[in-house]
Amino acid sequence: MSLSLALVLALHVSRGLSFETSLLALLPADAQRPLVEKAVARMAEAGSRHAVMLVGHRDPAQAGLAADAAARRLSGQKGIAHVLAKIDADGAGQARDFYFPWRYRMLSAAQRSRLSREPDAALLGRTVEQLFSPIGPPRLAPLESDPFGLFSEGLLEAAGRSALRFADGRLVVSQGDTTWVVILVDLAEDAMSIAEQQTLLATFDLATADAKDAGAESVLRAGFLFHAAKAARQALWEISTIGLGSLLGILVLMALAFRSLKPLALVLLPILVGCVAALGASLLLFEKVHLLTLVFGTSIIGVAVDYGILFVSGCTTDEPWDAGDQRRQILPAVALAVVTSLLAYAALAAMPLPILRQMGLFTMIGLISAWLTAMLWVPLLATNMPRASGDAVSGLLLACRRAWPRVESSRPLAVALAAGAVLSLVGISRLRADDDLKQLYSSSPETVRQQEKVQKLMRLPSAGQFFLVSAPDEQALLEREEALTDELEAPASIAGLTGFTAVSQYAPSLKRQEADAALQRRRLYRPGALAEKLFARLESPEVAALSRRQASAKTAPLVPAAWLDAPLSTPFRPLWLHEEGAPWASVVTFSGDLDAAAVQRLIALAGRHEGVEFVDRLASLSALMGRLRLTISRLMLGGYAVISALLFLRYRGEAWRVLLPTVLACLGTAGLFGFLGLNCNLFCVFGLLLSLDMGVDYGIYMHDRGSGDFRVALLSTSLAAMTALLSFGLLALSRTPALNIFGLTVLLAISGSWLLTPCFSKSEDL
Repeated sequence: MSLSLALVLALHVSRGLSFETSLLALLPADAQRPLVEKAVARMAEAGSRHAVMLVGHRDPAQAGLAADAAARRLSGQKGIAHVLAKIDADGAGQARDFYFPWRYRMLSAAQRSRLSREPDAALLGRTVEQLFSPIGPPRLAPLESDPFGLFSEGLLEAAGRSALRFADGRLVVSQGDTTWVVILVDLAEDAMSIAEQQTLLATFDLATADAKDAGAESVLRAGFLFHAAKAARQALWEISTIGLGSLLGILVLMALAFRSLKPLALVLLPILVGCVAALGASLLLFEKVHLLTLVFGTSIIGVAVDYGILFVSGCTTDEPWDAGDQRRQILPAVALAVVTSLLAYAALAAMPLPILRQMGLFTMIGLISAWLTAMLWVPLLATNMPRASGDAVSGLLLACRRAWPRVESSRPLAVALAAGAVLSLVGISRLRADDDLKQLYSSSPETVRQQEKVQKLMRLPSAGQFFLVSAPDEQALLEREEALTDELEAPASIAGLTGFTAVSQYAPSLKRQEADAALQRRRLYRPGALAEKLFARLESPEVAALSRRQASAKTAPLVPAAWLDAPLSTPFRPLWLHEEGAPWASVVTFSGDLDAAAVQRLIALAGRHEGVEFVDRLASLSALMGRLRLTISRLMLGGYAVISALLFLRYRGEAWRVLLPTVLACLGTAGLFGFLGLNCNLFCVFGLLLSLDMGVDYGIYMHDRGSGDFRVALLSTSLAAMTALLSFGLLALSRTPALNIFGLTVLLAISGSWLLTPCFSKSEDL
């Protein structure tokens, strides 16, 4: 089996091995709400293929020159499909030409209110004043086609929904006295491998440097690419640091303990096979293996090394070496240890988060392969085993053990442990849950700062928060959108809300189009209405007839399909979710700096409208993390019960000696976190669950005594603990918060288990 998986791995390597780095791949699909999942996927797909650069300077001309320098660097580079730094076409003209046929069927909310409420005199006076004012608003249509300027005003108002402005052929945003020139970058479809991400990141770094050399005062960047590339770079560093660091530490420990190459090679063989099998099987089971899985998978080293250590430790005694007998001696203890390890990782594999499932299966496959190698291959390779010189290390450990206190003979130790347990419970009562999904990834603070500033400057939608609107047909969908956006547009709707975007803003429902057309006919274009009065005042009565004929002409209504086919709809197409044979649904996004109270008002707003759901993807996934934390907490309690039963079946009245050190160590770790103000999360709880498994293993190894020699049991247990501490201690250096707290939890709990296990050994072990 291991050879087959090795061949699978070799085949993938020959074809070009690639790993998943996308942050979105960490998240679970929402099988219960397919429309939500579709909306999230559509929005994510739209965002993952784009990047934005903002080049800032107080002088707009200088900002433009610096932006040109950055655009030249980006254009034509591998992985970049298109760079937009200048707007050659007339954007306003495109919108004017598209909407011109429907100018009598579309009004903004403000225009609708004005035509419904203002008297004729006020409407007429406003129009005349604008016509004769030298600083009046620009007109985008002839006077007879838009006598009251409603069409022109509506287009300008629509353009004002965005923070972007056209200036000298560029897209710009302003903040104070700084002008930011916007560079929009479309990424190629195949720019997803780690190597391509790093190449693209280097290209953007060069573009940033070119912009600053050309005089830019500041350059900002935003996009999934920058977060994914930074995370991938960090993960690769951690894999090399943690994995190679653990391996080098094990080599040094084994060399000191055995001073012979063959025992060292036999200890490393199960680790190598376990890692190869885990990666090969994962490539078969999953479309892509995430880099975080590989970082987490380095923990295989800290567990799998135990199996080889237990086997080769027997060669440090003066007894004649018999590989078969050594395997029989350690098999019960190792079998029980691997079962408890698999139970812990199976709990992780059962979680609905894809990344947790992948981590759990990766590690389980690795441990099973390592255990089979240690029990089947290693004895065959160890028929002729030289005696390893472990006397120096064994002697040192035995001397420490003899000086180590035992609970049965040291009343102060028993009292101290009892007091420590009570204090730990006090600390545990101070623990606070932290289920923020951001624990699953790490992005540099500077990358996050730039992303947030770009979002604020460009008024980009809130990440992971939107309204999902569904309806039985197209027109009902648009009407439900309009009912929702009418409330969002109210002057004092939601504090902090700066804007929103919906398809119905650009392609209104037929009902609204008919109502707007009827309102304009009644107030403006019927015989004797305001249009005639306006042109009479302008002494152009013949133009009034022309204007009335245009307004009365039959025009087919604007439908979403026509708008979606137009180039100007390109940025908004992800909002329209309908496909042939699928339910009618759309997304309404919003922007702004919203606090918790504002979000609650948005949730309440959605609840008042039929077919509208407020989606907060990050909040729902954080809630899922909380539920998983509680689930693993219950599994941990169940695990104590199961392991206690297994230990009782094997050790009867001595089972407490095996279990209690780990219980106290886990309690102490959780209590320490409480006193230090560290929050409890899913990975903290899982670390305690895994520590239960590994800590109990040390008790099993000590109690079973390996080859029947207490010195061998002490040596193998100590080496197993030290290698685990190396592996998980280095994992605590990870900058990914989840892996950091997991490594720290296991490091502290395993240290406690190792130090406490001798305190509960029997007196005859001395």
